[in-house]
Amino acid sequence: MRAIVDSNVYVSYLLGSENTGKIGEVFGLAAQGRIRLALPPEQIEELQRAITTKRYLRERIRLADLEQFIVLLRSLGDILSPVQGEPPRVLRDRNDDFLIESAKQNEIELIVSGDRDLLEWQDASPNLKVVPPAMLKQYLESRETDQS
Repeated sequence: MRAIVDSNVYVSYLLGSENTGKIGEVFGLAAQGRIRLALPPEQIEELQRAITTKRYLRERIRLADLEQFIVLLRSLGDILSPVQGEPPRVLRDRNDDFLIESAKQNEIELIVSGDRDLLEWQDASPNLKVVPPAMLKQYLESRETDQS
């Protein structure tokens, strides 16, 4: 199953606050092949921009660590096609609309996010699910059981 992981999850991991917790588990599941990371190019740009321009992040995450992390992401996933056109407004935070549109355009089934807007978002499409990192393993296990 291909999954877009929200940038807030990546930033938490890079800050080291959750490397061994539920956020670290997301990467473990990817390394085990239970999910394949789907990487919108807009998200890679957003991650680089946030870490290099926001003082709090720039002071805590070294550029070399960010570059290594992006190499890790690419080894665990695939760069998606860029979003075609302007994403429709569906969330309060307009900056996250590209995640939903990227998932739709690239036929992604899952977004992993702790962002309240994304978690509360409801779409008419039953093919896209948003789950928090803490629930990812349980969600995958329930899908695996259903497919057995």
